[in-house]
Amino acid sequence: VKLTYRGSIEHHAPEAVFQWHERTGALERLTPPWADMSVIRREGGIRDGAEVELEIRAGPIPFRWHLRHTDFEEGRQFADEQVSGPMKRWRHEHRFLHGDGGGTLLEDAVDMEPPLGFAGQAVVPSMVERELDRLFAFRHRRLQSAALSCAKLAAHLETQVTLRQGSLALEVPEQRRRHRSRSRADLQLRAATEVRLHLRARQRQAATELRRRLRRRAVG
Repeated sequence: VKLTYRGSIEHHAPEAVFQWHERTGALERLTPPWADMSVIRREGGIRDGAEVELEIRAGPIPFRWHLRHTDFEEGRQFADEQVSGPMKRWRHEHRFLHGDGGGTLLEDAVDMEPPLGFAGQAVVPSMVERELDRLFAFRHRRLQSAALSCAKLAAHLETQVTLRQGSLALEVPEQRRRHRSRSRADLQLRAATEVRLHLRARQRQAATELRRRLRRRAVG
């Protein structure tokens, strides 16, 4: 059974959306709330050879799903294949294509073979397809929401930087004005100090000359 699901992310290049999938916790964020799933073991990220083991509770008895990542191409695609689990065969290719207007076209291609032979072929695909429809609809909405949040954060940071730059542009002339004011005040203070020192020196000279004349008169 082969199924393909498509979605789009506006204003975000495939490389950026791909990098989001490489983040720690991306799988958990892409898991819908109704899916009772937990990560039991994780080795590596999404590059070739990385593995993840999940525990899924879809009934009274939980089951383990062991997946291995393959076909990693930076910024373009990666895949996960079943090592052991509920399916006879499972392969999921995640593709990140260039969309219109600089956005990203998401393409999730699933190739699976259900268990239980002929009975499984007759019953399981329709059940799994309904769940996959819900799953990928949720995933694409979550990715769109994450992209919007990133865009808002980027806009906020850009605004803060612009405001800071404007503040600096206002601060620099003010700092220069204050510096010039301080420089003028320093010059004025220095000049006043020199005048006072000069006057004091003149006063001392006059006092010395007066004492000398008085002594001369006393002697004469």
